[in-house]
Amino acid sequence: MVYHLRHFTAFATTTDHTHPNGIPHHLDLSYITPRFMVASYPVEGRFYSLVRNNIDELVDYLYKAHGSNWKFFNFRGEKNLYDITNMRLRGKFEYIPLTDHIAPSFQMILNITQKFQQFLQENDENIVVMHCKFGKGRSGLLTVAYLVIVENMDLKQATDLFTEKRMQPGFGPGVCITSQKRYLDYCTIYRDSGISYSPFKIRIKEIRITKLSGLDCVVQLENYEGTHNNKVNLDLLVDKSYADRKVTYIHVLPYDKDLHVMDLRLVIYKPFMLANFFSYATVGFNVFWEAYKRDMLEMANDDCTISFNWEQFDGYLGSYKRGFKIFDKVDFIYERV
Repeated sequence: MVYHLRHFTAFATTTDHTHPNGIPHHLDLSYITPRFMVASYPVEGRFYSLVRNNIDELVDYLYKAHGSNWKFFNFRGEKNLYDITNMRLRGKFEYIPLTDHIAPSFQMILNITQKFQQFLQENDENIVVMHCKFGKGRSGLLTVAYLVIVENMDLKQATDLFTEKRMQPGFGPGVCITSQKRYLDYCTIYRDSGISYSPFKIRIKEIRITKLSGLDCVVQLENYEGTHNNKVNLDLLVDKSYADRKVTYIHVLPYDKDLHVMDLRLVIYKPFMLANFFSYATVGFNVFWEAYKRDMLEMANDDCTISFNWEQFDGYLGSYKRGFKIFDKVDFIYERV
């Protein structure tokens, strides 16, 4: 009964129960490589354990299959459904809460992959175990990032491997959010370019939105470090003096402070009284790597432009469902300071 309930709630993910280590049928757990394991989030208590991995059963399996040679990474930014101070996890647990449906900051990705690498290098028998919510987007991004940056694996090969080992056929790739895939592209550029990641200070000059549909759209820019509780809304507002419907674009008021941050998230949405949103579009990007891609890293005291069209934005909750098209393109214009 428990197995069938858990299997129903984890219908999109897969567990190889023929694995040599004998993964129990009631655990939603996947070996991506012999040293990388991904699980859906564990819980405690009888009720939640009917439909999710039980934390004690998961820890029992890890000790049985791998002795003490494992470390548990919790990337779930939402409410935890097990005691993260559990004595059985002491010394074998790291809690790094990440926001769902977006990528962590690039520096956060580097920090986490370095943690993986350091632990795996300590002992050839060590394995990494991680979970977010369903063991897909956040866990997939960080697994693939490690395989690309540290193991020098081709990006497509790494993403295909994660999909094969973690996802049920027909349920798409594990990493499917456009902004998350953009950050995996950054990982490839970082590895192949050989340049060090050196953030710089910027001043936002203008955000230009081409053919924005109406004045009732909300425009926000977020400066985030990728952790669940470290996100700053910069409260950019539409400058209505430029919003004459006869012009082809409008401006957004610039933020009045210099930013020493590279990871930004632009959100544009149009509320609708009968639903949450009539349209919703968001894009997360890293200024350093977007500048590198456009040969703008060395441009000092000049305006630099990073552009994204409607199709490059994610929809609500990271989906492709953006609703009705409400603009054509966004130009993010800044200067180095």
